[in-house]
Amino acid sequence: MNLLRLLFLGLIGVSNGLANVLGSSTWAEIYGVKYIGSIKALTTSLMVFSTAFGTALFGILIDKGFSIDDIAYISGVYIFISLTMLLFIRNKLNPKIVNNA
Repeated sequence: MNLLRLLFLGLIGVSNGLANVLGSSTWAEIYGVKYIGSIKALTTSLMVFSTAFGTALFGILIDKGFSIDDIAYISGVYIFISLTMLLFIRNKLNPKIVNNA
């Protein structure tokens, strides 16, 4: 069981490391390097806001009597609905690729 925990934590580290590197390179490929600082500042501030909001929301749900299983189910349904909606509008979100050459 401890090996699974270590594997899980190791994979979280790899995932977070790749997300940081791939995120920056993706923004640069799509919008160019001229505005990369502004884009990273915006995405970081949105990430901080969303984590603070999520923590407060989960706290309110726990105070209202929802169990962790209920909250996990609600979160799963929310993710499923969000991904489904994204699949329907993905063609409209096709940004123009900036040629940096």
